Amino acid sequence: TKAELDSRHHIYLEQFVKQITIEGQTLLSMARTLVLPAAMRHQSDIAEAVASAEMLDIDCTEQRETLEEFVELASRLKRCIGALDIALIADHASDVRKHAVLLRDKVRPAIEALRESIDEVERRVADDLWPIPTYREMLFIR
Repeated sequence: TKAELDSRHHIYLEQFVKQITIEGQTLLSMARTLVLPAAMRHQSDIAEAVASAEMLDIDCTEQRETLEEFVELASRLKRCIGALDIALIADHASDVRKHAVLLRDKVRPAIEALRESIDEVERRVADDLWPIPTYREMLFIR
């Protein structure tokens, strides 16, 4: 019946809202407490290497470029974290359908952007600094 279909639709929307909210909050927490600190430590290591080479008057143009690229990547990561945070705390509609649409249009794109940024950071951060299993480690258990 129409009432049953409406009820099922409402339940699926509530599940979607709950799942996306949990996924976004979990990703945000992991990005803030694991990924960003690892990126900052990696950036610091590169900066120390550049500074040491410059103190000895050694040409380190390539290392400086690497540092500048990584600083931009870390900045993009920070911006993505902020964008997801704003999307998650934004006032959401009390109507479950409108809430689901807002999550689809605002939170999911922010989640995807943060994931892409994290994936790029993961490819560049030294293995000994990376705090969570990489895709390769999950696929091929050591």
